[in-house]
Amino acid sequence: MDENARAGGRELLCQNVAITTFDAYTSAGHPTDNEDVGNEGLLKFLRFASAQTNTKAPSTYTRALDSFIAFLQGRNATLLPGPKAAVTDWTVHLCLSRMSLKTAIPYIKAVGSLYNKAVKEGLAPSTDVFKTIMAELRQGKDTIWATGITDADFDRLKALVKAPKGASRDVATELLLFSLTNGCVPVEVAATLKRDDIPAYDFSHIDIDPTQFKGNRKYLFALDQSTLTPKQLTEKAGAVVTDLLERHDIAHTASANITIRSYWAHAALLAGVSATTVRSFLNTVPAYLPILKICGTKKLTDAQRVETSARVARMFTPNPLRWYVMRLRPGKRFEHLTRKFDSLRGSLDRPELFYPCDELFQHSGNKLSPVKKPVIPEIVFFKSRETEIYPMFQKIGDIAWCYRVNGASSSAYAAIPQKAFELFQKTIGHFSADYELAPIGGLRPAIGDRIVVLGGPFQNHEGIIDQIKADPLNDRTIYRLNLLGENGAKWDVGIDARIISKDNKN
Repeated sequence: MDENARAGGRELLCQNVAITTFDAYTSAGHPTDNEDVGNEGLLKFLRFASAQTNTKAPSTYTRALDSFIAFLQGRNATLLPGPKAAVTDWTVHLCLSRMSLKTAIPYIKAVGSLYNKAVKEGLAPSTDVFKTIMAELRQGKDTIWATGITDADFDRLKALVKAPKGASRDVATELLLFSLTNGCVPVEVAATLKRDDIPAYDFSHIDIDPTQFKGNRKYLFALDQSTLTPKQLTEKAGAVVTDLLERHDIAHTASANITIRSYWAHAALLAGVSATTVRSFLNTVPAYLPILKICGTKKLTDAQRVETSARVARMFTPNPLRWYVMRLRPGKRFEHLTRKFDSLRGSLDRPELFYPCDELFQHSGNKLSPVKKPVIPEIVFFKSRETEIYPMFQKIGDIAWCYRVNGASSSAYAAIPQKAFELFQKTIGHFSADYELAPIGGLRPAIGDRIVVLGGPFQNHEGIIDQIKADPLNDRTIYRLNLLGENGAKWDVGIDARIISKDNKN
């Protein structure tokens, strides 16, 4: 296709996903070239050291390092300039993955031993993070490694709060959902909120219509507040939520707020929020996630708190399928990605992939052979729900990584606005399966009509329709055109119906 169209399409798409350019991504919070080379060199050394380890059980080193590197790649995280955050997050990940403490400690010890060899070679800075974490785990024993939330508990909670209003969306459910989607607002605080408080919180996830406040109705959540003392209201708000969890067989503590903090933290970790950020946000260790004791704390900005809260809120609300962007790692091709998905069939659903390629022809002896050339090499578009992205890249992170809003591993994944993605496809002349099939620009053209090409390599050219053919294999319509060029030249070309319009000037 035309290089200007390709460049224009790339620039257009990048502007709409808050990425300056697909190629210059260091400015978006990614490591510099030198740091990236250092990280790659360090990981290569760790693999070499693992292979050379002369122990009675070298497989422990191999399995531990494979787990560690897969975790880093799934988050697109690095060990440099310091490994503390990566090692801490990996340890929490092992716990949430239901690995036994008996297995986890040798894993951490093995990676720590390999890392220390890299320190001696001058490839990494010294750290005591491995030693500190193992000491805390041994001291806490199984208590620190216990999790009070099962996968079934979490699934039941999500099903409960995502149920449509009118099914099981009573006041207790709305209180619970409101707290989960607003950074764990205490239920007794939510119970005192009035109509004037709406602008201060996110009410988009619960169906509260301001027009319902008629007569003496003042409070957002109907709990008979006017008949209760503050203490009684606090007790009632907690009791209705706890009773709700009990009725739906969802594990809980005696305190609704403590329970909510645990489920919120669990959701945050599953969404890829760092363990340190989770503990810092809550300013406490959740009752059902004592493993967060190994994390330090840091001061979060207001913007970081808002972004984290919004990211976790999407775990508890319907999140639609949207288009995202992944980048293939150096040396990897699109075929590697598809084979990876094939190997994971049964354990990971393959998302819809869009990897637009132009078909060129090159001489091979006396024959012309078709060759596919990617429109934007190393860039693959995929359609997914946001909550499914992090788990997916934990399994395919060795092949590709996903763009985020500002490049940092703590930020949300960068979704492409639908209109921008459609315009991008029209510009490059390639289309995903969900692109609107109807021709753009008014009435459907007929044979003999004069048209204008709206996108692709023949963009802005005029032509006359000679034939209309169906392409059932690709579910599209192709128009055979006599394309009009300069000096009266004509070309017979096939153009996708989605990028032509009737020329209404004639």
